[in-house]
Amino acid sequence: MRTTDALRGLECLDCSELLDPAVAGGRCPDCDGILDPTYDYDAADLSLDAGAVGSMWRYADLLPFPREAAVTLAEGGTPLVPCPGLAESWGVGEVYVKDEGRNPTGTFKDRGQSVAVTAAREHGAEDVALASAGNAGQAAAAYAAAAGLDAHVFLPERAGFTQKAMVEVHGGDLSVVDPVGGDSRIGDAGAAFEAAMEDDWHPVQTFVTPYRHEGKKTMGYEILEQLDW
Repeated sequence: MRTTDALRGLECLDCSELLDPAVAGGRCPDCDGILDPTYDYDAADLSLDAGAVGSMWRYADLLPFPREAAVTLAEGGTPLVPCPGLAESWGVGEVYVKDEGRNPTGTFKDRGQSVAVTAAREHGAEDVALASAGNAGQAAAAYAAAAGLDAHVFLPERAGFTQKAMVEVHGGDLSVVDPVGGDSRIGDAGAAFEAAMEDDWHPVQTFVTPYRHEGKKTMGYEILEQLDW
């Protein structure tokens, strides 16, 4: 499994056990706590990767996996759009909007799925799975397709037509879950995902995979760089 020099391991937020990322891929095997990548920042090369301008993998040394391992569709590098009218109406100096609609499937979910699907491929997985309200599902299907993996996506009935359609456009195995108790909720899809989960499916579900939030944090790095902080 290829990891960056700075990655120390996966630390359980409940019991503080430090686990080998080559072995652990979901929640803590000891206490079922959430795992979080932890880094030795002295070992990181903090110079930016000029070859990855326009991609969140510009910050690969602060991510779990090196750029050469990445499953990427050129996500990240989204612009900060100045909104002077909002700034004036709110009585503040400046307002910017981070335009995450520029990402490959149209949302910031691409950042997290890029890292999560990279982890799945590095683990040798052939299938990934998750429940989603919609956007993460279509992102998972897109990144799984890019990695040559199968995606099993569980969406509630209330998910948008576009999200359902794009899961299938990207070749995902889509399960639309009927409402339980009258109202269609993400929890319905979550329960179906847990019931259907197979041992050889690699989870790319929030609060199961340790990696989705690692991709999302690159929004912060970009904002700092774009504002020249």
